[in-house]
Amino acid sequence: MVSVNLREGTEKGDPWFHVEGGSLRYEPNSGQIPFHDAAMITKFRGLFGGTGSGKTLAGIVEDCRWCLKFPGIVGYIFEPTYKMIDRIVIPTLNNLFGIPFWNNPAIAAFNRGRMNIQFYNGSTLWLVSLDDPEQAEGGNLDFAHADEARLVKPEAKWETAWRVIMRRLRGSAGQKYPVGAWVTTTPNQPGSALYNFFENPKTRSPVADVFRLHLDDNIHLSPEFREGIKRDHSGSLYKRFVEGLFAGDVAATFTFDYAEHVAKF
Repeated sequence: MVSVNLREGTEKGDPWFHVEGGSLRYEPNSGQIPFHDAAMITKFRGLFGGTGSGKTLAGIVEDCRWCLKFPGIVGYIFEPTYKMIDRIVIPTLNNLFGIPFWNNPAIAAFNRGRMNIQFYNGSTLWLVSLDDPEQAEGGNLDFAHADEARLVKPEAKWETAWRVIMRRLRGSAGQKYPVGAWVTTTPNQPGSALYNFFENPKTRSPVADVFRLHLDDNIHLSPEFREGIKRDHSGSLYKRFVEGLFAGDVAATFTFDYAEHVAKF
């Protein structure tokens, strides 16, 4: 039995991670840790971050945590399109479990036709597209992860899918395990469905919390990449894609000029 640390330096590792003969390659950054720590405490978590900050990775690690900790549970990863499942989810799983991920002892089977993963302990993780919000319909769920929710267009499609997801969080085994859902995305603008559910002080869910990742939180990104993104984005785009903040249209937002407002040392 191999224990996989969630935090670097943990003496005995995170008890959520016990993989027969295998391991996960993951060292969370300082911005990802609070998101993971809120599991079992916060029902709905929004992890909003800049480009390349590590939000999708943290979300998929969380999916695997639940599947490994609670034998027999059912979870879903939702992407805006099926192409994004191939482009984002599969490579991330390969990075975590090794290539190909289904050869890891933690994985019993991967059915590409049905797009589901069976874990060694009986848990099931479905990989689903939100091209059609009805794809979110189905049986009871223990958890759901919606990645890059801002890209689900039109926004009404996202609202429909999110309502369906919330209705399905009834637990696949009654009340045996906790239920929860998390969204990992670059935020869009104030007034959006995402903003109103997670952050608007007048309308936010009382059982939801926001966690934020700044571009600089991902120390694995090259300094050249980070500086280039900062230099090429200003105004609301800087707030969204660098700072992970909800921000309005560029024309309606204070323009942040990187060259003018950031001193180089």
